[in-house]
Amino acid sequence: MKKLVVYIFGLFLLALGVSFSSKSNLGLSAVSALPYALGNVWGISFGNATILTHLVYVGSQVFILRKQFKKRYLLQIPFGILFGVFIDLTGMLLIFSTPDVYLFRVILQLASIMFISFGLLFIIVPHIVDSTAEGFIRAITIRYNKDFGRVKLIHDIITSTSALLIGLVFLNDIVIIREGTIISALLVGPIIGVLIKTYKESINRFFV
Repeated sequence: MKKLVVYIFGLFLLALGVSFSSKSNLGLSAVSALPYALGNVWGISFGNATILTHLVYVGSQVFILRKQFKKRYLLQIPFGILFGVFIDLTGMLLIFSTPDVYLFRVILQLASIMFISFGLLFIIVPHIVDSTAEGFIRAITIRYNKDFGRVKLIHDIITSTSALLIGLVFLNDIVIIREGTIISALLVGPIIGVLIKTYKESINRFFV
């Protein structure tokens, strides 16, 4: 039960980080950019578009893995739905408008990076189930015996490019992929590494 509580808290922090990133207007992460773009095109909320994206990811895993797909992977569905709900909830909590001053927007982006990093810490340590995107990437690595890092890189490039093209073609805007996207990609990984080294043992002791 403690692991579940920590995991859900991690999902909330992750969603809060995504909402801060969206509010900064300096670009979203590769995983969040595509549902954000699709949500704007379809006229639905960011959270609902995220939920639909998660469902597609899970369906793709079933198709790719077939008999190798394990029932516990279905846990990705309720957590994916909850994450989408959290995105809309945190988006409503951040009632302020995007600042005109660039420095303040950078501060929002940095806050986003910290919330995302701590959120991922509380998701990774309990490790109840992979995120839907990670599950999709892992399914490809299992089925086709490919390197996880390489497949993730290709996945991120495809989703980022798709979001950018959707923004240009349908929204006439490239705000989805900007400098914040690159900054997040460069900083989140190293920060998570430090956080895990610092807090992993304390979190695991909390589970006992």
